[in-house]
Formats: sequence, C-alpha cells, structure tokens
Amino acid sequence: MRFWWGAMPICVPLRLPGFGYDLDELARAFAHKHKAIVVCNPSNPTGKVFILGELFEILHLAE
Repeated sequence: MRFWWGAMPICVPLRLPGFGYDLDELARAFAHKHKAIVVCNPSNPTGKVFILGELFEILHLAE
C-alpha cells in the first residue's frame, strides 16, 4: 500500500502470546532508513503496553 503522498508503510506486527515484536524483524524494518516511525503504545486493540526495555530497543534502532 502506498499513500497518496508517496509514503510506503512497513508494518511490524505484534506476535502471540504476549503481543511482543520480533527484534530481528524490527531491525530489518529500520534498515530501510525511513524518515518517521509510529509506535502505538498502548497498542490497540490488544492493550499491549511496551515495557521500558522494549522502548529502549526501539530507541536504539531509531538512533
């Protein structure tokens, strides 16, 4: 899917049972060097709230 302004989202799904992300999959998504990220926290409709360690992993990849 491409948005009308040309942006193309790369989604990293949350996985069962604890609705966590796969760190390798997340790192591959960051390898595309995008200009923006969206972190849904808490994540709807699951209600998943990322713990501090998970948020630091995302921060480290974004840096």
